[in-house]
Amino acid sequence: MAELTWPEGLSPAVKSGKRRTHSASYAASDPTVAPLYLKNISTDQPTTWDVNFVLGKYDADYFWRWYTDTIEGGRRHFIMPIDTEFGLTQQKVIFDPETAITVTQQGALFSYSARLICRTFAIPAVSSALKSASLYNDRNAALEAINNACI
Repeated sequence: MAELTWPEGLSPAVKSGKRRTHSASYAASDPTVAPLYLKNISTDQPTTWDVNFVLGKYDADYFWRWYTDTIEGGRRHFIMPIDTEFGLTQQKVIFDPETAITVTQQGALFSYSARLICRTFAIPAVSSALKSASLYNDRNAALEAINNACI
């Protein structure tokens, strides 16, 4: 079965607002009782996003039909483009079953607030363009330091 994706043509939460949280994969001992030590408890580090997006009336209708029919009321995972510090990344997410989608309406605009869960935060490989840019910036910093030392 093909993976489900965010509806084509809808603006994802990438443009409206979001907050990301990562779970810890370790636990710490109580430092008031004994020396501090860290213990790995999992290799699984789910990421959650609290997202908000605003849609016009027709896009809201399209979204709600996709939500109820395609992903079965939020019960199925889907791929969503999310803007991160790594650029636009494709994350496999699901709506958090512990929270409901909040919908508010102001005129013809509908605001949706929800929490998305991502089992594994996808970090893309470093592109050659980014590597070149980093090397270029390092080279300029080195040349500037040499020039400043010579003055």
